Amino acid sequence: VVSNLSNNTGIPCRIFDIAWGNDVWLAIGQMSSSKGNNVLRSTDGAAWTAVDVSGLSGMANTGCYGIVYSGSGSTFYFAQQNRIYKTTDGGANWSLQHTLLNASNADPGDIRGLFITNNSMVAWIDANPAFIYSCSLSDDTDWNTGTQVSTGANVNTNTRMNAAGGRFIATYGIRYWAADINGKTITLEHNYAFVTDANASFGNVECVAGDGKGKWVAGCLTGDVLESTDDGDSWSVRATNVGSKNVEHITSDLVKPI
Repeated sequence: VVSNLSNNTGIPCRIFDIAWGNDVWLAIGQMSSSKGNNVLRSTDGAAWTAVDVSGLSGMANTGCYGIVYSGSGSTFYFAQQNRIYKTTDGGANWSLQHTLLNASNADPGDIRGLFITNNSMVAWIDANPAFIYSCSLSDDTDWNTGTQVSTGANVNTNTRMNAAGGRFIATYGIRYWAADINGKTITLEHNYAFVTDANASFGNVECVAGDGKGKWVAGCLTGDVLESTDDGDSWSVRATNVGSKNVEHITSDLVKPI
């Protein structure tokens, strides 16, 4: 352990997401009235400071589940509920950039995943049914009104997702969604489809990552590993029962966003 973030910074217990860009690390998690509403900031990954964001418009004592680097300069974004906050100075100062609304001009639900790919930002909305939202980074206040996806029970709190090469993939159990993202345009290619088939013998998919060139790898419970070489259009079992342990996180060795 290089650094114990919770002991050093005032966010107790839980860090939900972390991002790196332009020599800055930023982390986000559970906001708390007793422990502080803080974004965590580091320039070396070892020593962390707390950036107080309690005064931001709409800030609430609840979880923040996504933080991303834009890929340019010192601009990052993080999400809480249906709001997206932005910094242009590497996390030192933040402001409310956009509030997502649906076609009825109402709150669509909470953002449980936030990603950047293909010069676009994409958000997965925790609702039943779930939605995918997106925008172009050239105008991060101009979002579409969301693409509804088919979902199953409890899908929103157990969804694993990632984005690379202009494709967004989310998984739940042995099912998945895949969509092409280009600014505000979302093209849903697979909608709650089985990863391979309904009788698959591998464990539930717990993590997924792509290389931006069409290859995706997914890790599963019971140590199974899946692979796609056609941008998630089809999947095969690459390995089973690796180490007899669950595979709960996976990433590419590329600098994000990709």
